[in-house]
Formats: sequence, structure tokens, C-alpha cells
Amino acid sequence: QLFLPGVPGVGLAVLRTPLANCVDGSADAVSIYAPAAGLLHALARCEEQLNHEFSNGASRVFASEDLLRPDARGRRTLQDDLFVGLPDDPANLGVTVYSPALREQSYLARKQDLLRGCESLLGLRRGILSETEAEAEPRTATEIAATSVDYDLTIRDLQAMWQTAARDALTICQALGGLYGLRAADAAPVTLTIDWGDGVLYDRSRVWEEQRQLVADGLLRPELALAWYYGLPHDTEADLRRIRDRFMPKGGTL
Repeated sequence: QLFLPGVPGVGLAVLRTPLANCVDGSADAVSIYAPAAGLLHALARCEEQLNHEFSNGASRVFASEDLLRPDARGRRTLQDDLFVGLPDDPANLGVTVYSPALREQSYLARKQDLLRGCESLLGLRRGILSETEAEAEPRTATEIAATSVDYDLTIRDLQAMWQTAARDALTICQALGGLYGLRAADAAPVTLTIDWGDGVLYDRSRVWEEQRQLVADGLLRPELALAWYYGLPHDTEADLRRIRDRFMPKGGTL
């Protein structure tokens, strides 16, 4: 086997879902939908039954055998002049119109139950797959995180998965860059920073207001709050001095 010096393994970064293998119990990775595979199959059957319900509910006309006549192709059909002068009571001619009431609501309710079951098994917040009442929807990132602990953990696990894979890929790229002379051998290693932005786990405006309040209460230096807001370095006193000179006029506040 051939391995490049400094390159881990065969030079591939692994993107692995952070789920236990519930398929065969091995160490192999599985789809994030694997825990709900049974419910997803049941959902497909429910959808098929719903389609059949609409197909079977189509209006039809039932006619007695003696009213059917073969056409030019040999198909037994009703003649065009059959309904000329039709009496008020079609039952007298043996014709019955079939138009049943659809039962789609029971199938749709079953579908929502299956989707909610999938959300529970997959660690997803209510409403990601299923339908929820508008007034019951959480309205802020804080409420979502507080009422959906499983969803919070699922998202964090997926974010950690991407971070690990991205760091591994960066390490491999740095090693390959050194081997091919694209970067100096003594160059400092490049660090990876991922900002997931605002979402269900993170509300930037809320955090900024909290930091402003800490500054107002004297519990946080304003330079550190500004460094967080603008993504500036703040490890040394020189970094903090540059922040003061750039963003903090004398006597100014956040």
C-alpha cells in the first residue's frame, strides 16, 4: 500500500452521519432516515391507498345487462339514444348513478400520524414533516430550542458531523499543499471556523442584545462585544486597542 507522508489514510475525509446503525448493528454509517424506515414504507402505502380512494370514488353509471349493445369494435356500451325521453325515475330502465362520498380525511389523518411518528424517531421538530396548527408554532429561536430538545440535539450532531469532515479535509489539503510545494513547510496550520448563522439554534440579534446588556451592567468589556459582533481578533491588548480606536469614540457607548 502507498501512503503519502503527512497525509492521513488514503487522503479522504469521511462524512459520517452521527447515528447508531439501526439496520444491521455494524459500524457502517446509515441514512438519517433509517430509524423511520418502517414508518416511511407505511406512509407510502397510505399514499397509495389515498390515490386509490380518489380513483375508486369516480362517478360511474351502472346499467343492466340488457341495455348494453356491442359497438363496431365489439365493446359493450350504452347506445347514444338510450337517454332520449328518459323517464323521471331512471330506476325503471335499470340505470343507477354511482357517486360515493370520499373518505380522504381518514387517510390524511393517518398520514399526519405517520409523519409525526417519523419526526419523533428522527429527532425533528413538529412541523418539519407534518402539519401543525399555526397558533401552536413556536415563534422565536428561544422557544423552538426550549420546546424541541430532540431537534436541538439532532441539529448539533449534524453540525458537528460537517465540522469534523471539513477539518479533516482541511488537514489533508494542507498536507498535500506541503508535498506539492504549494505552501511553506514551516507555515502555521490553518484553522477552520464555521459560522452557522441564524437559525433554530442561534438568534444573532438576541445574543447581541444580551451582550449589550452585559456591557451596560459592567459585566463585559465593550471591546469584546464589538469583537464578537464584527468577528475581529481580540486575544491581545493590541487587538482591543485597535477595536477601541476604530469603533469606540471617546465617551461613546454601545
